[in-house]
Amino acid sequence: MIDLWSVAAIMIMVSSLVYPFLRRAMMSLTIAVGLFIIYMLEIVPQSPILGDLAFSPLHLSSGVAIYTVFTSMFLHASMLHIIFNVIWLVILGLLFEERMGAGRFLSIYLIAGVAGNIAYGLINFGENSLAVGASGAIFGILGAVLVLYPFERTGMMVFPLPIPNAPVWVIVLIMLALQMVFLVNPGSHVAWQAHLGGLLAGMAVAPIIMRIRPREEFRGGQTIDIMLFANTPEEQGIASKIKSESISQVRDAWLEELAKTARCPKCQQSLQAMKGGLKCRSGHKFKIRG
Repeated sequence: MIDLWSVAAIMIMVSSLVYPFLRRAMMSLTIAVGLFIIYMLEIVPQSPILGDLAFSPLHLSSGVAIYTVFTSMFLHASMLHIIFNVIWLVILGLLFEERMGAGRFLSIYLIAGVAGNIAYGLINFGENSLAVGASGAIFGILGAVLVLYPFERTGMMVFPLPIPNAPVWVIVLIMLALQMVFLVNPGSHVAWQAHLGGLLAGMAVAPIIMRIRPREEFRGGQTIDIMLFANTPEEQGIASKIKSESISQVRDAWLEELAKTARCPKCQQSLQAMKGGLKCRSGHKFKIRG
């Protein structure tokens, strides 16, 4: 039976995943905050969290404590470990989440994290070792960005040096080269298997998740200025981003955000986002003019 400290850590994990849907916060940022809070619980003297919630290949071979393929994604072995993972999470998370939305980001993050742990467990099947960290999930987001936006340029921190403004495919090549270093140097204690498993999982599932619940294509309707839907300062900020955004997928993601609170200017009914426009429950359609 797990300790109360571990129960508290699990509650923080779940809260960090649910809070963005309740308060419209950025998922990547709330997960980052959750990781730091959980690490603070880990380093409390005699805390049992690592023993209770870290993943071991023995769990996979014995069928015991399988839940650790999930919980271990929120644990870290050192302050340096969590700092670099959070840097990666925030940079990649904001890049991806702004374009695809919190739901798709979370789906890929969790699938890749679990897949990375399973890959580590299968390659080290039966061994009594522990794997912790969000790296597999973060590599999954990197894989998703690689498939969807291979030429997107972003900065990245690759220990010990930063990479300024490089295309995603270049960053992936650098990270793969580092995994080869870890492969030939077992003493590094880096779970490269989880990294590669998460990367491949993110590359595989991103195109599939992007096809889930496709929005209705816009046909017909009235062309309208997006600012007419903005009645609050928050909605005005989102509408301004829609007006200035040139990437259609990003515009559609912001339209989804606006549709959560905005109302139809004709009948005050709730709105649904479509590709390039909005539709209300009464059937009014609006093509967005920048």
